[in-house]
Amino acid sequence: MEAAPLHPLASPPDSGGRRVTFGTWRTPLVFVVLYCVAGTLLQENYPISHYPMYSNPSADRSYYIVEDAATGKPVPIATISGITCPKIGKIWRDKVGTLTKKADISKNDLTAEQKQQIGQAIFDELRIHAKANRRTGLPEHLMLQRMDIVYRDGVMSEVPTTLAIEGPTAPAKNLP
Repeated sequence: MEAAPLHPLASPPDSGGRRVTFGTWRTPLVFVVLYCVAGTLLQENYPISHYPMYSNPSADRSYYIVEDAATGKPVPIATISGITCPKIGKIWRDKVGTLTKKADISKNDLTAEQKQQIGQAIFDELRIHAKANRRTGLPEHLMLQRMDIVYRDGVMSEVPTTLAIEGPTAPAKNLP
């Protein structure tokens, strides 16, 4: 007589000839459920967290964009220089943070000249990267914009702010 095949999740027979099944407890789902229960009970105790930072996000967001100063059209800066727009935003925030720390001022107190100086450093970096990547296509004069996405009174809109304009005739008076 042939023995019945074992269920894939059943354990082999023990010495008494009985089969002990732990199939339900061996699945990854049990560990996920236990992890969720432990995370809920432990709450903000590292390394387990229930992430309360996502419970009340800000309605305002911003992103940075590089445009042709002559036409106002966006430049495909990631394709040309290899630096993405989120990276440009990070570079801007880092340079603003360094300058404000050094000058002991608030980021809201930066002058148009200081913003232009930071923007020119970013433009120089973009041109260096474009040259290193052997890419052409950067316009003669660039413009750095921060686009604020705001949600007010049930309406979502983009509010552009010019941070810097490249070139010898960069009109600092247009900067906030």
